[in-house]
Amino acid sequence: MTAARDAEPFDTRTGLPASELRALKQRTTWYVLAQEYIEQRWDRTPGNTRRTLADALATITPAFVEPEHMSRAPRELRRALYSWAFNKKAWREDPPEEWQAALDWLQRHSLPVSELAEPDVLRRDSTLCAARSMGQQLRRRP
Repeated sequence: MTAARDAEPFDTRTGLPASELRALKQRTTWYVLAQEYIEQRWDRTPGNTRRTLADALATITPAFVEPEHMSRAPRELRRALYSWAFNKKAWREDPPEEWQAALDWLQRHSLPVSELAEPDVLRRDSTLCAARSMGQQLRRRP
């Protein structure tokens, strides 16, 4: 009511006032958004596509963290993301303890979605993603 009285614009898709939508985006992190995406797509996605999505999200998600908090255990984090965080079937059980520690770390340091609109953040993170992807391709070669 206050937003309407103040002539604040509303988002036509969600029906929320612009200020509430901004606040929601600032609280939603990349990690949470990626998990929600998996949850929404899982049941109507074939197995090979699920693996591809999990692999892609496990590759890029570690890049979307606060720059001063890069992961000290990138392999463990990737394993936790691929095998548990982006695998809805695995959610029936709690992740192993070492994965839980990595995922807890990621929840604390994942960037808010709102920051992904900043050109400097996107440039830095896309560079990290490209470097990680190239490194994985090189490791896969016989």
